[in-house]
Amino acid sequence: MPEDRVYGLEIGADDYLTKPFSLNELILRVDKLAEKKKVIRRLKEETKSLHSSIHEKESSLKRVVHDLKNPLLSMGASAKRMLRRNQNEEELKILENIYDSSIRLTRWIDDMLFSDHSLQKIKEGMREVEIKSMVQQAIDLLKEASREKKIEIHFEASPSIPLVYCHEQLFFRAIENLLGNALKYTPEGGKVDVTITSYLPWRDGGVIEISIKDTGIGILEEDIEKIFDPFYRGRNSLSETGAGLGLSFVKEVVDLHGGRILVQSEPRKGSIFSVLLPIRVKFKL
Repeated sequence: MPEDRVYGLEIGADDYLTKPFSLNELILRVDKLAEKKKVIRRLKEETKSLHSSIHEKESSLKRVVHDLKNPLLSMGASAKRMLRRNQNEEELKILENIYDSSIRLTRWIDDMLFSDHSLQKIKEGMREVEIKSMVQQAIDLLKEASREKKIEIHFEASPSIPLVYCHEQLFFRAIENLLGNALKYTPEGGKVDVTITSYLPWRDGGVIEISIKDTGIGILEEDIEKIFDPFYRGRNSLSETGAGLGLSFVKEVVDLHGGRILVQSEPRKGSIFSVLLPIRVKFKL
């Protein structure tokens, strides 16, 4: 009866036959089920092997990351010693960037090696942050790179930008990635415009937009919808080295904060990346 067939499937039957049945049909169905079992067993073995391989690679990566810590600490200590000496203003700024970068990278290494990266732990690390100051720090960090390529970075923010509830370390890395890409793919003598704008009455839960506009090589139209995929690199960006992970990380961080990232681009004219971030929106698991 129909209800018997439904009940059988509900309690775990893989298949059924109704009477009267053909012996050939029975043999064929059993063969198919046996083949499925073999496929499932093979997939389980492959999954187990992949998990083992991933674990080995993670362990190897952690060893490499750990070995980077000592040189960074040494760089930071050397920069600090030089800061204590009499230097001109330009040299002091360069040394401060070296020192700040070494400290920041050392903290990221500690975070990678020892921290819990669960959503709950990320939630606990979120707080209200002055986003204008954060963006300015990222720009200062990349000043030397912009000078080397003679690229002008122009920063402008609305007079009153409210505090934003975010994970400061992750969001700083996201902004740094976007700025780094803008400099990387903008030819010598180009320009990068960074703006922060707030929309809607922020006390009622508005949005801020962080926009990074460059005069770089641009992105092909067919590549735009894929550039946030891990390891994907646009066809006109292959002249520069990279792993294709920066933008996927940026999108992951923006999504984590309940925001959106938009891109407009035209080959040989430049790109605009816009991060839209809710204001004072609490993190939700």
